[in-house]
Amino acid sequence: MDKVTEASKLITKTSSIYGRDSQKCYYKGVAYEVNSEVSPDATNPCTVGCRCNSLGSRSQLTCVNVECPELFQEPLSDSNCFHQHTLDECCSTNTYCPNNTETQQMSPLYECQYGGRTYREGQVIYPEDAPCKKCICQNGFNGTLSGPWCEEISCGIELHYSRQISDGCVPVYYGTTGCCPIDWRCPDVNDSVVTSVNATSKTAEHKCQFGQLELRVGDKLSSTSNICVECSCEVPPLVSCTQKTHTECRE
Repeated sequence: MDKVTEASKLITKTSSIYGRDSQKCYYKGVAYEVNSEVSPDATNPCTVGCRCNSLGSRSQLTCVNVECPELFQEPLSDSNCFHQHTLDECCSTNTYCPNNTETQQMSPLYECQYGGRTYREGQVIYPEDAPCKKCICQNGFNGTLSGPWCEEISCGIELHYSRQISDGCVPVYYGTTGCCPIDWRCPDVNDSVVTSVNATSKTAEHKCQFGQLELRVGDKLSSTSNICVECSCEVPPLVSCTQKTHTECRE
């Protein structure tokens, strides 16, 4: 899924983020009362225990992120050993070591070729040409990214950033290849619209709203304290923001 499309759907699933009840939580277009449990879908195996909590004048979704044991362990001493994964599990399901006696009795592992590299069964593949996809090397993998061995990465934007969404903020992505947000751009009283001579003049449904501002497709937001973040109206109704690369910021 395109990163702009994913974020835009957060807006279009409800009539407007500005019309939401501050005493309720929202996930996938459904409103939840305070203290209600919210079940993430299967594409978020690392996110559990989500609940709508009251935080004074408004509510917010809070979730628990699974911390996998292998993240706190020493790196595998044998370079031939590796953790094996499946798409429906957050953490690794096994550690494969070719010199292990039990491993030697197993059938040879399936090997996958992708991007000039060789992966062995259970290893994770992050395609450089598809940054929002995650694949697992498994029997049948044929080098395409549309098979059952790949899935779209879910950033869990609504689950982890409900406060920012209710504040009317928009996600900031790194460059043109980033998948999940690295920051958020929130409305500021000093914001203004930088109009473009090539901006298209369409109906209100085809414009972007950011705080109290309305942008036509092609218009940009004025830079605030961070001149390396550029925001423009590309895919209504959400303003798209990109963090420039270090090289672009120095130019």
